[in-house]
Amino acid sequence: MSAEITSAKVKINDILQKNIIQQSHDTNRIEYFVHALRVFQAEFAVQLKDWDLLSQQIDVSLDKNFYTLWDNYSLICRNW
Repeated sequence: MSAEITSAKVKINDILQKNIIQQSHDTNRIEYFVHALRVFQAEFAVQLKDWDLLSQQIDVSLDKNFYTLWDNYSLICRNW
């Protein structure tokens, strides 16, 4: 499942990089969707106890300034 999520993120990021999306609010929505996939992938990483993958997802989120969505990761960890 993690491979499929990674593939989806790559495809979506490719679309973003091609500048096909012209409206900034649409770009923001797509970036939020990619982040949601990242959170979903982090949930799988916790279930699989793949701490390296979890760490990567958190690092990318912090690099992308998704600080306000940090609660998603804390909820995942609390439910683990």
